[in-house]
Amino acid sequence: IRSLKSFSKCSKLRELYIRKNLIADLYELKHLRECKDLRLLWIEDNPCTRIENYRLHIIKILPQLTKLDNILITTEEREQADKMFSQNKLTLRLPKRIHSFK
Repeated sequence: IRSLKSFSKCSKLRELYIRKNLIADLYELKHLRECKDLRLLWIEDNPCTRIENYRLHIIKILPQLTKLDNILITTEEREQADKMFSQNKLTLRLPKRIHSFK
């Protein structure tokens, strides 16, 4: 899998296991923003997880998640993501692009 676009219409999706694929750009996660029931995402071992602070990026992009890469998302991580991106006016610096997620 290289793109998450095909998941954008899966509004009832609760869990997504996409480990060991070819997702290189965190920007692909924008396609999951409409998956309001998504609680668990396992994206480990994709190229995008080599990006510094990728967990905080994902937590900010997909605040409905409760578990990421089989690790519970803590209140402290949410606060850290909020703080990190409030300093940057919610601008996430993603590979090849700069996008704002509000």
